[in-house]
Amino acid sequence: MVNNNDMFTAQQGGGNKDRWENRVRKLDAAASLSSGNNPSADIRGLHITGEMLRTRVLELLNDPIAWGKALGYDGTREGRKNFTDFHKKMLAHAMKFTKSSTLCPRGHAKSTLLSVVYTSWKLLRNPEERILVASATMDLAEKLIGEVRSRFMGQLQLFPGVYVDVTDIFPHLEVRSAGGGMASKAHAGGPCHSFNISGRSAGMGREPSMFAGSVGSSLAGNHPTLAIIDDPSTEQNSKTYGERQKVIEFINQMVPLMYDPTSPICHIGTCWANEDVSAVLRERPEWHQFRFGCWDGPPDENGDPTALCPSFLTGEEILAIEGDVSPSFFAAQYLNEPIPDDQPLFTKDMLASAALDMDLAEIEKKFSRYPEIMLFDPVGRMTGEHGSRNGFIFVRPIPAQVLGIKEDSTGKAIEPGRNIFVVTRAHEIAEGLETAVKWIEEESVKLHPNMKSIWIEKAAQQAAIAPWLAERGRLGGINIRMHKPKGMSSKDGKFMRIQGIQAAINRGFIVFPKNGFPGKYEFDNQLTSYPKVDYDDMLTSIALLSSTLERRGALPGLPTTVPNPHTSPRTTRKVSGNDWHGASF
Repeated sequence: MVNNNDMFTAQQGGGNKDRWENRVRKLDAAASLSSGNNPSADIRGLHITGEMLRTRVLELLNDPIAWGKALGYDGTREGRKNFTDFHKKMLAHAMKFTKSSTLCPRGHAKSTLLSVVYTSWKLLRNPEERILVASATMDLAEKLIGEVRSRFMGQLQLFPGVYVDVTDIFPHLEVRSAGGGMASKAHAGGPCHSFNISGRSAGMGREPSMFAGSVGSSLAGNHPTLAIIDDPSTEQNSKTYGERQKVIEFINQMVPLMYDPTSPICHIGTCWANEDVSAVLRERPEWHQFRFGCWDGPPDENGDPTALCPSFLTGEEILAIEGDVSPSFFAAQYLNEPIPDDQPLFTKDMLASAALDMDLAEIEKKFSRYPEIMLFDPVGRMTGEHGSRNGFIFVRPIPAQVLGIKEDSTGKAIEPGRNIFVVTRAHEIAEGLETAVKWIEEESVKLHPNMKSIWIEKAAQQAAIAPWLAERGRLGGINIRMHKPKGMSSKDGKFMRIQGIQAAINRGFIVFPKNGFPGKYEFDNQLTSYPKVDYDDMLTSIALLSSTLERRGALPGLPTTVPNPHTSPRTTRKVSGNDWHGASF
C-alpha cells in the first residue's frame, strides 16, 4: 500500500534470521510474565517462527488497515463493523493528497480510521511525526488523542489469539508525557491533550508527537507534519454565516502553519449546511474531496440504490433512521447533501429569478434621472457591539412602464406607474453609529451622487439620528426621514415585514442588476440564511420598503422627477410637503 522508505520500515523489517528468532524468545518471555488482558502463555508453543514474526511486522508497517485490526478495531462478534473496501478507498484518498476532505455518513468509522488508526500508523512508521488533531471543541480532539495513547499503552493482536504489548514489538511507541517522563498505564484511558513517544528526537521542533486543537484555539508556534481536522463543523457552529466562516478561517490558517508545504491536511466530517466548510472545500481545486452518502452503494439487480457499507448500516437500518429524524438532519448527516432546515423565506433561485436583463452600469446610465434612496438600519447601541450592525441598502425606484415591465411573476398585469425598486448596493458597518455616520457623509455621497433621500427606521433608540445628521449640515440636498414601516411593534411584526419583502421579490417589485451589485454576496447570504444569521441588518434595512411597496407615483422624500444635468436643464418639481433640498425630517 505504501513505499518502504519510512525510517522504521527498514529498521523493523530488516535483520537476519537469528535476530528475529531472538525477538520471538523475548516475546515468549514477555508473554509469560504478561499481566495484560490477553496474555499468551507460550508463543513458541504456537509454532511462531522468526520469519513469521518478521512477515507480520512488515505487514503492520505497510498496511494501516492491518495495523488497525491488530489494535482491536476488528469488528463485532456478530461480524459487523469490519473495515471494507470502502474504508480502504477512504484511507487511500487521504494518503494520496496533500489537502483532502473526507465526507461520509455518521456511523461509518471515518474518525476511527483516519484520526486514530491512520495517525497511530504514521507514528509507527516514523516517530518524528508531529500530528495535530483538531475538532470543533477541544474536548472531542482530546478524546481522539486519548484513544491513540490508550492503544499505544495497550496490547496488539500479533496473531490470532496471540496478544502482546504494543511496545514489546515496537518499543519506539512507548508513551511519554509531553514533558518527557514515562506515562503511567494507570492513566492510559480518557482524554489527553498531548503526548510524546520515546522514538522521537529533538530535531523536529517543540511540538509533541500528538497534540490537540480546536476551532478558535491558537496554534501559533506549532508546525505539524500532519493535521487531522475532524468534525470542525457541528450543528451548533453551522447555524449562521459568521459561525461557519470561523470554521473555514480555521482551516485557511492551517495552511501556512504546516511544517512543510507538502505536509498533509486532512478534513473529516459530515455536512451541516449548504455554505459550510465542506461546501467551500468542495469548490477549491487544491482540495480533493471524498464524498459519499448512505445510499451510494452499488445498484442492485433492479438498478435501485443500496447501502454504502452494510457492515456499518444496512438498508433497513437506514430506513429506520430516516423515519426517526427530520428530513434536513437526514439529508445533511446521512446523505451528505444538506437541504434548508425548514422552508426558507428566500432561496438562491428566487433571487436569481429577480435579476433584470440590464447590468448595474447600464441601469445607472439609462435611468440616472431617477433618484436613489438609502435605507438605513442603525446599530442598536452607539458602540456597534452587542449583536448589531449598521445596515445599508440603496435602491433606485423606477416606474414599471419605464423599465418595460408589464406583468409580475404570476402573470398579473402591473400598473404602469408602480414603483419597481432596483437594488444598487448593500453594505454593513460593524463599528458604532459615529463610524456609520462618517461613512454616510464622506463616502456614500460619492458612491451615490444621485441619492436624494435617507430613510431611517423610526424607533425609540434611533429617534435622535435624523436631527443629528441634519444639525451636522453635511448632507445638503438630501432629505432625511424617520420612517416607520408597518407592524414594527413586535418581533412578529418584523417577521411579517420581511415576509412582505419575500413577496415583493417573488412578484418582481424588488429586482437586481443582472451582474450583481456591490455587497451582493453578503446580502444574498443574509437573505438565504435567514433567520439563522448572525446579523440581519441589511434585511431589516430593505424591510423599510414594506409600507411603500404598493405605492404608485412619488415616494416620501423624493421629487417626482430629477433633472439630468447631461440631458435636460429642466427645473425640479417637488413633492408637496417634502423638501428634498434640505435636511427635513
